[in-house]
Amino acid sequence: MPDGTSRAPVAPPSDPPRTVVRQALTRFVAAGAVALVLVGVGAWFAADRAAEGEAVEDARQRTVTLAAALVQPELTQALADGEPAALAAFDRLVRERVLSDDVVRVKLWRPDGTIVYSDERRLEGLRFPLDPEELEVLRAGGPAVAEPSDLSRPENRFDGGRGDLLEVYLPVWAPDGSVMLFETYQTRTAVAVRERAVLTEFAPLILGGLALLLLALVPVAWSLARGLDRARADRVRLLQHALDASTTERRRIAAHLHDGVVQSLAGSSYALSGVADKLAQTDQLWAAGIVRSAATELRQSVRGLRSLLVEIYPPGLRRAGLGHALSDLTAQLSSRGIAVTLDVDDAPELPEAVQTAMFRVTQEAVRNIVTHAGASAVTVALRTEARAATLEIADDGRGFVLPDPAHPSSATPPNHLGLALLEDAVAEVGGRLTVVTSPGAGTSLTARIPL
Repeated sequence: MPDGTSRAPVAPPSDPPRTVVRQALTRFVAAGAVALVLVGVGAWFAADRAAEGEAVEDARQRTVTLAAALVQPELTQALADGEPAALAAFDRLVRERVLSDDVVRVKLWRPDGTIVYSDERRLEGLRFPLDPEELEVLRAGGPAVAEPSDLSRPENRFDGGRGDLLEVYLPVWAPDGSVMLFETYQTRTAVAVRERAVLTEFAPLILGGLALLLLALVPVAWSLARGLDRARADRVRLLQHALDASTTERRRIAAHLHDGVVQSLAGSSYALSGVADKLAQTDQLWAAGIVRSAATELRQSVRGLRSLLVEIYPPGLRRAGLGHALSDLTAQLSSRGIAVTLDVDDAPELPEAVQTAMFRVTQEAVRNIVTHAGASAVTVALRTEARAATLEIADDGRGFVLPDPAHPSSATPPNHLGLALLEDAVAEVGGRLTVVTSPGAGTSLTARIPL
């Protein structure tokens, strides 16, 4: 059956519309910018971790250099034995050539945990347990290890006030071959400075590369957007052409039926009514009844054809009026002995799409009543308010079982394609279809469409 849903003409867009392309390009650039930020943030964190590792490695290498260039050559047996003169000479060397804004503490340990030398002279001769990591470095002979310093440990009680420190330790050897642990404490400020320097080198590469990638993709996105929009414009033009052809064909068929078959059948029904009256006047009542019945069937056929014309070409609703169309639809109920109450208010003319939806709801409801309901009375009421039009069709027939009786609104029974299609048709114009029914209690079908 032809689809009676009215459709407004669709104007094909310009080829290509700059607004649509601009919007697509704006969305792409915005998405690319978000991706750039996310990738940039991730890359920044990765670079930050790499820079921190590089800064710690610099601190480690600084200690290795100090140990090789200054400590190991000056590590005499007297110093290893803790003789005061040797300690004083080594202290002068440390203060002149090792201690700086970056290296703030130096310690020289024996394997048993005794501090042989420290620039904090109060620690000399004290004994503290070495960490397993420090013992492993002494046992394996290296390499140097860098780790955050635990300032809460007793041997670090004089190191507060400088912030977080990084301790680096590695083995050195006394002249008698005994191994000792050389340890420096470096400020995190020095590490942070090196970290910022590395990030400064990484940042232009990361952000610049991502920005260049985004700029390189913009022309590609522009081309794709224009191509997609041209394809969309072509589809819209083809759709408009198909709609125009369909509308033209429907108009031609409707005009042919209205001006030909409908007029002929209407004239024949009037002629048969006249013949029936003549036969009745000559007392041929049996023949008059047959002819009058044929005239009635013809008039019903004419009403059916008029309904079909409205369905084939919905703009006819605007000329004939929704009230007349509903009257034609319900006439077939009256012809079957079903009492019909048609109540259509005198509201202003409804939009064409709303009229079409109301007509289709009534058409399907009447078809169901005739086929399934077994009703004796039907009420069709159309009310128009300021913001909505409401159509209610109620019968006293046998009803049916809803899928969810507790929630009757917008519930169509399974395998009932007609009502499901009506629900979609009403939803297309922003309305809501409600079915209220139960076995033996009749059916109420309500369509409410906002204006």
